[in-house]
Amino acid sequence: MARFAGPRLFVAFLFALLAALTFSAGAGSQSQSSLAGKRHFLALLQPVSPELMQDPKTPPLLRQHLEYLQTQFAAGTLLLAGPRVDTVYGIVILETATREEAQRIVENDPMVRNALFRTELHEVRLPFRCGPPAPAARPGV
Repeated sequence: MARFAGPRLFVAFLFALLAALTFSAGAGSQSQSSLAGKRHFLALLQPVSPELMQDPKTPPLLRQHLEYLQTQFAAGTLLLAGPRVDTVYGIVILETATREEAQRIVENDPMVRNALFRTELHEVRLPFRCGPPAPAARPGV
């Protein structure tokens, strides 16, 4: 349990950074995707046990986990994902219309479905992101 304090500190830092970026972007400016009705969610995925990688059922499920993330990326709901290098857990940033959709995506991950990862889901604002901008919402359309 003590190892999970680090991720909580990391999340607090991330929220502070996102809040600062949002504030510096100005109250009237929104990201293109928020204008299009999309919301962003940070999912933290942590193995339930440090010995998880030694479990013989882990490698096939880990492959399924990576394949699942790839399908979400291809569908456009996954913006980025990867493991932290200083501790054992991963982060996932999703772009969905609702929290329920993001929660469903996280819960359908094979490692989560098989109770090998515990999760936290946080809504975040991403006023700055790389890649092509989302199409601007057109009034009256």
